[in-house]
Amino acid sequence: MFMAMLEIKTMTVHPSEEDSAINTMMSFGWDLKNNQEVYNKNTRMQDDFWSNDINVITETKHYIKLTFQRDPLRAHYAELVELEHKYQSVHPQNEPGALKKAMFWPLKPPGHKARLEEVKQQKEAIINQARRLL
Repeated sequence: MFMAMLEIKTMTVHPSEEDSAINTMMSFGWDLKNNQEVYNKNTRMQDDFWSNDINVITETKHYIKLTFQRDPLRAHYAELVELEHKYQSVHPQNEPGALKKAMFWPLKPPGHKARLEEVKQQKEAIINQARRLL
């Protein structure tokens, strides 16, 4: 019997964004296959060159790894893929870019708040359009 190859996608998200990410992906026909919480705490000692002190440095990584699958033979597959690409291409004018990546940027560009609301509405409209296909 012929078995269809499933499309697989893995992503990492902050724990507070897990539910939102799952709901968004499911809107485009993805099924959650696996979710794994990753929490690593690494502590090391490092010499301070200037003071001859020993500093204890702790680094923590905490995220959720999500794995999704989607059947390319499902109904409306091409439309769902197109809408997913459209969703991913909608972003505020300062993303991705220097303003978002800056460590400190006290001033927001003019119209920043309105643009964020516009982007949110565009993304919601795309998700609603995709959900009608499911």
